Amino acid sequence: MVRAWFTNRAWLLTLAIGLAAVTLILAVWVPTALARKSADFAGPVFPPPGGYTLTASGADILIGRAGGLDWAFSGFNFGRFESLYWGPADKNGVGIAFDGEPITEPDEVLAFDPNQSDLANGIARWTGSAQLAYWDVGNIEWTAEILDTRFTLTVYDASGPVPLTLGATLGLTETGALVAVTGPFTANLAMEAYYDSSWSPVVDLYDGLGTQNGVQVVTDLADAFFYQDVAIAGLVATNDSPHLITETTTLTATILAGTNVSYTWDLGDGFSATGAIASHSYLTGGNYLAVVTATNNAGFSTATTEVIIQVPSPEPDNYPVYLPLTLRGYPAP
Repeated sequence: MVRAWFTNRAWLLTLAIGLAAVTLILAVWVPTALARKSADFAGPVFPPPGGYTLTASGADILIGRAGGLDWAFSGFNFGRFESLYWGPADKNGVGIAFDGEPITEPDEVLAFDPNQSDLANGIARWTGSAQLAYWDVGNIEWTAEILDTRFTLTVYDASGPVPLTLGATLGLTETGALVAVTGPFTANLAMEAYYDSSWSPVVDLYDGLGTQNGVQVVTDLADAFFYQDVAIAGLVATNDSPHLITETTTLTATILAGTNVSYTWDLGDGFSATGAIASHSYLTGGNYLAVVTATNNAGFSTATTEVIIQVPSPEPDNYPVYLPLTLRGYPAP
């Protein structure tokens, strides 16, 4: 069995190759929190704000076959962020194992290797090692070897190689190399192991040896996006008062610029609300200063608006009025 495990997609594909079943499992990766890796970036997240389109191609749609696996990215909504980067989510985001178990051994987790990378030409590499057990035909015995392993990321678009950025220069210290997303691009993903004096795709190598029945190759790539928001500008708060007590007041926040903005309101009477538009009923007459705070990962801004709540005027007293009645005599007609 050969398994490729990726932690950010939602596909399940099983293929038959010779006597072995090849299962490609891609599961949705959901971060437990939007951890801020720097003061300016949000991430890792998946998908990016506004979504994207992904098309996969390659032999058996497997990352460990000859030629690697191509992911073609497109369909980005560039109005939803200031800048966007893609790559491995963190320092544990890439791994290779030959024992069919989850990647737990330290060497099975590949480390970014700047010395083997050529970022200017769109090439980044992660290196590690893993133990491979197979049937040694010559010695008629099971043999286990520690093999060097590597993951190579090659990025290009219609114009040629896309230069990569060292994550540390962006304050994203655990990511290795990242792609600055400015348009459609393709990422070629290749997982290889060094055996018999040459580098071979891990799945092809595994299939070519007398490996143990039921044991799997595990390849792990947890990729993600990191983005910067457009800074908030021109925040204005308004409301539709004056109103009478218990009537609904609508408060509205507007901005001239800013992406992925959240709004919180201090309504001035001990209550709060969220959203660009908030509704509230004040129970006591008076003037209230409502404060809205607009926030995204580029910063925050505040604005105020005065809410006027009036008390209804009392109804006039309605008592019957009795006038004296005077009778006068008049001659009969």
